[in-house]
Amino acid sequence: MRYFRILSGSVLLVALAVVTSSFKTQRVEIVDSCNKDEQVLNAKKKLSPFKFDTIKTLRMTNNLADQVRELEVPLLSSDSQYRFVVSGEGMPDEVRVEIWDKTRDQKKASKIFEGSTSSEKILMHELAEGTFYNRVYVYFIVPADADFDPLIQKKGCITFMAGYKVI
Repeated sequence: MRYFRILSGSVLLVALAVVTSSFKTQRVEIVDSCNKDEQVLNAKKKLSPFKFDTIKTLRMTNNLADQVRELEVPLLSSDSQYRFVVSGEGMPDEVRVEIWDKTRDQKKASKIFEGSTSSEKILMHELAEGTFYNRVYVYFIVPADADFDPLIQKKGCITFMAGYKVI
């Protein structure tokens, strides 16, 4: 009987070793398209002749579902004209950009600008002279990755920059 217990315990250990060795550890490959310094320089060139006011770089990772990131941008002066520059050079896929006067879920919110980085990697928009908002809300919409692979993680970043000039 004792011999049977030792034998069954040994068989159990061997079976456990075979099962655990059959699971291979798989490494996740990370593909990072973000080059923040280059994006900032290119966006700053597009901002000229406006004076620099705000910058924000958002990092994003591919996903099975659409991703939406919101950025609230306070605008400081009513006697200034603003230019917004969005650089999507650091994103592996397309990003849609929307600028609203209020959060987009409010009833009286209106869309100021809409664009996509599918055709141009750097988007620009200027508020019309005499138009003033206390703040604007920028939405970055990254569509779901159609080629999503859990073993390949695509990372990227998008840079938003705002500038002003006194009228």
